[in-house]
Amino acid sequence: MERYNAMKDKLQISQEENEALKKENEKQRQLIEKLWDVDGDFIDEHTLTTIISRIRKKIETDERKYIKTAYGMGYQWIGGESR
Repeated sequence: MERYNAMKDKLQISQEENEALKKENEKQRQLIEKLWDVDGDFIDEHTLTTIISRIRKKIETDERKYIKTAYGMGYQWIGGESR
């Protein structure tokens, strides 16, 4: 069985896709920076999940969703999409 070789099998993406990936990476970096509290202690994933849940309970309704969960990546602000 041949193993996957990422360097051999290069992924071709457009300039627009490359720019979109750069923006997403910057957003992730900013989110990670915000996950550190004022004392420099990391806020764990469970804490983040709890905070997001509390925010959703306060701002979301049955008709409107503001925060989308991107499984394996984090959360995305979608600004009040209809469900």
